[in-house]
Amino acid sequence: MKLHEKEIQSVLKLSSEKRFEYAMKRIIEQEEIWFLDDDGWVTYENKEENVYLLPIWPAECFAKMNVGGNWGTAQAEKLELEEFLLDYVPDLIEQNIKIVIFPVTHSDVTCEMDIISFCNYINSYSMEWYGESYDLPYLE
Repeated sequence: MKLHEKEIQSVLKLSSEKRFEYAMKRIIEQEEIWFLDDDGWVTYENKEENVYLLPIWPAECFAKMNVGGNWGTAQAEKLELEEFLLDYVPDLIEQNIKIVIFPVTHSDVTCEMDIISFCNYINSYSMEWYGESYDLPYLE
């Protein structure tokens, strides 16, 4: 679903907390998640915490705004939410990779969360608003 320029500009002005809320709602409603890919997902290191971070976005337009710069030839790529949760999250848990939700180029303030908290949030929101959740064995 294509976003209007006015919505894009309004969302980009939100605080990291409000961008988080917007991103999570949109990811769940659209059942898709956007990454940067350059022969594998683009991650970066948080040296203070000694962990790697996987940035995600709620829509293609926001991911594309982060193409180039430090991420070289990376391209915006979409993945269905269910596929991400079932097929990729177990590896992210094993590698202790955290998620960065909706980072923007004009701000260093981000919302980071461990992958289990991210998945719990997805399931809680899905259950509250849609009456169903994903069967994720790693949450049990």
